[in-house]
Amino acid sequence: MPNAVSVEVSGNALGVKLSDGRTVSIPVDQYPRLAYATKQERANWRIIGRGYGIHWEDLDEDISVEGLQAGNRSGESKTSLTGWLRARHQPKFHPWQGEGYGRVNDFGLPANLLILGESHYGNPSDWGRWHGQPTVGVVREYCRGGGYSFFTKLMRTVLGPDTPADTSEQRTGFFESVAFYNYVQCSVGNAPDIPPTQEVWDEAATPFRTTLESLRPTHILACGMRLWGNMPGAEEVWSPPPKPLVHWFDPFDPIDFPTRWPPESLLGCYLHAEGQSLVLAIHHPSWKRYQPSAWHPVVKRFLEYSVG
Repeated sequence: MPNAVSVEVSGNALGVKLSDGRTVSIPVDQYPRLAYATKQERANWRIIGRGYGIHWEDLDEDISVEGLQAGNRSGESKTSLTGWLRARHQPKFHPWQGEGYGRVNDFGLPANLLILGESHYGNPSDWGRWHGQPTVGVVREYCRGGGYSFFTKLMRTVLGPDTPADTSEQRTGFFESVAFYNYVQCSVGNAPDIPPTQEVWDEAATPFRTTLESLRPTHILACGMRLWGNMPGAEEVWSPPPKPLVHWFDPFDPIDFPTRWPPESLLGCYLHAEGQSLVLAIHHPSWKRYQPSAWHPVVKRFLEYSVG
C-alpha cells in the first residue's frame, strides 16, 4: 500500500500525491468538513500513521489513504456534522459581559450596550494567563489597573472627557455595565498596524451574528471605520438606520461633527430575534488623532436615543 507524500486542496478537489508517483484526486464534497473549511484550515494538514493517513488539526478530520483510493465518502453522521457546524458558529473569543449588562446602571447608559472592538494582536501562545480568552482577559486586566489606553479613551468617549479612570473601582463600575466584543476572531499579527485580511473579515461575520443573538443589544458602538466598512450587511441581519435616528443628529453643526462623513453614513441597524440593535461607528480610540472630547457629544446623543 503506497503512503501519502503531500496534500493539496485546490478549489473543489482534494489531491494526495502517493509514494508510488500517483496522485489521487477526489471531490472535496465527499468530506463535508473540508468542504466547509477555510483556505487556512485546509492548508493546516499533517501526515499521520507513517503516511497511511492525513489529519487536519483545525477540522478534527482524518482521512486514510486506503479510503481515498477506494473513493470512500466521509462516514460522519448527520448529527455529528450538525453539531460541528453549530460549534463553528460560536465565537472563538467570548465577549466580555458585565454583571450589570441588561440592567439599569448608575451611568444612565442603555441597559444593553455592546461596544465593538476590531481585533487582537500578539502571539496566542502568550495568552495562557487568559486561558485562551483574550477579550475577557484584557478587560479584567484593565479593571485591575492594566495600562490599556484604548479602554480609558473609550470610557471617556462614552461617559465624558473628564471621567476619572485611574482606579480599579472606576474602571470596573463602567465595564460591569456594558458588553465588549472584538469582531475579528484571531490574532492578526504582532503589531496593531497590521490590517486583517479579507478572509479573516469574512470569517468573523457568522460568530458576530451568533453574538448578536446572544447579547441582543439595543445599542452598538463600533470602534473604527475599518471595522465599520467590513461588518456584515446581509439583508437578513441588516437594515438602514431608522429615519428618526438620523434626524436625531440634526442639531449637530456639520463643522462640529468629528468626521467628514455625514451622520447617516455612520449609523445602521442590525436585526435579531427580539428586535433591533442600533449602530454608531466612531473613529478607533487608538488612532493617534483621536479625541474623546470630540466624539463624546455624538456618542451621548446616540445613546440617549430610545429603541422603540
